[in-house]
Amino acid sequence: MSTNRQKANGRTMRRPHHAAANRHHSTISPYLIALLAILAFSAFMEVYFFYGPSQLNAADDFLYTSMARNVVDSGSLASLSYGNSVFSSEYLLILGISAFYAIIGRSVISFAMFGIVTFIGTVLVVYLIGKELYNRKAALIAAFLYSFYPMAVIYGSNVSDTGPMAFFAALSVLLMIIAYKRSIHARVTKSGNSRPWIRVAALYVLSGALATLGLLITAEGIVILVPIFVFLAASAVYWRNAASMKGILYEFLGVAAGIAVIAMLSMAITGNPIHAFNAISGLYTSISNTQTNLLFYAYTMMPYTFSSPAVPINYNPDNYLSGYFLYAAIAATAYLIYKRDRKSLLPGIWFVAVLLYLSYGTMSVFRYNVIQFATRYAILFGPAMVLLAGRAFETFIGNIRSRGRAIDYMYIIKASVSAAIIILMLAQSLYLVRFISASEYESTYPLMQIAGYLNTLPAGSHIIKPYTVYLSAYLNKGYDETDLGIINSSEVPSGAYAVAGSTGDFPSNCGIGNMSGLAEVYSVNTAAESTNPIIPQHCNIYDLKVYFRNSPG
Repeated sequence: MSTNRQKANGRTMRRPHHAAANRHHSTISPYLIALLAILAFSAFMEVYFFYGPSQLNAADDFLYTSMARNVVDSGSLASLSYGNSVFSSEYLLILGISAFYAIIGRSVISFAMFGIVTFIGTVLVVYLIGKELYNRKAALIAAFLYSFYPMAVIYGSNVSDTGPMAFFAALSVLLMIIAYKRSIHARVTKSGNSRPWIRVAALYVLSGALATLGLLITAEGIVILVPIFVFLAASAVYWRNAASMKGILYEFLGVAAGIAVIAMLSMAITGNPIHAFNAISGLYTSISNTQTNLLFYAYTMMPYTFSSPAVPINYNPDNYLSGYFLYAAIAATAYLIYKRDRKSLLPGIWFVAVLLYLSYGTMSVFRYNVIQFATRYAILFGPAMVLLAGRAFETFIGNIRSRGRAIDYMYIIKASVSAAIIILMLAQSLYLVRFISASEYESTYPLMQIAGYLNTLPAGSHIIKPYTVYLSAYLNKGYDETDLGIINSSEVPSGAYAVAGSTGDFPSNCGIGNMSGLAEVYSVNTAAESTNPIIPQHCNIYDLKVYFRNSPG
């Protein structure tokens, strides 16, 4: 009797437990909801401020679109090779852009999708790194900060190698962290099972391979190997065991694997296994940059800088793409050092090592040749900055203390202060991103206007344009395009459309006035044009106009 009652009681006691478990599994984690909201916000930032290819990265953006279009239209990987220049080594970048162009079709958004997706992917990777190093709360703060990090948003909004470079770098660091943590678990495991170490080795190798393959995005991306090996070397010195040395060995094997993949791709594309390496080394051995400047990135990343005693503070948002993020990272580092937060050692090494190498490091294997300074390279330590800031905010706020019904005023004050700082960073970031976006849109507006008109023409129309890839990036249909610089005026076919450009793009003996049969002129600019215009002697991208003929010549 008592036994049956006990069994019944046991069943009765277990039912609520199972019910609670079912409710737990059916409930979506608030952390997951927050992460999805952050990723959605990242996508919003890219779409809202999108402007497509621009001159933000000189002419590189337009060249990438041209190369990607040629790969898909020709169906040949030979288009990945761009002579002997460094562009002929950016296989992964061009293939990434080409993939979305092949899926979506020819449009401005398709060329930029690779950068947009890798930006959102970097936000996710930052969250995963923060979760591995700290906890989900710090990880969410870091991911949210990166979602409006001006430099990442700005370069993700056009067609650039900068965003993908940050994604490959952050992903290689994430894999190294997971491998390192699993190696610690494997060391304390007393069983003879070798599977944990096989997984650890695979993760280390993949980390080193991805970091090396970053060369095929842009050469400077390989700098991320510096903080990875510095951290692993420091760990080996601290632990002084075979397991730590294995991590360094496996990472080196990953680098070797990455080099082998690059050689195979180079062989398949050009027939020369070292073509990509020659293209990269050719650039960095031809330049003679021996000047070092530790403060270059600090000055270019600070919206407020000291310029001279007469004008002690200078502010120019057009030149600064990081806003208050560097200030936040410096303050966060100081606070974490004060709190003796050892978990922030890796992001700290990441930030300092990349900053120092960008200031003093070499990209030449054969001689010391300092990397050419470029503000956008600072994106390599952008994830480290937000990880430090996210951890500092999370540590500063702390957890709410339950004291019965008493209100934890200190928690509320700290949370409010942190929220105010983050809102200030967000407000300035939105201003900077909008400022740059508007500036870039203004510079490409004539191209958009021209393309807007030409895209209404039937496919197959003959378009004569200056020798430039700029306009082609905005044309949606397949046209018979001819560069004006390589034809004579007598070769202008009837019904062709000609686009006027800068004087340097036209031969001296061939101008609009030399083209017979121009019966009518259409201008995309507001100023009225004569029926027989002469190309301006000093026009630029703002002066581009569309002219067409509608009668035989």
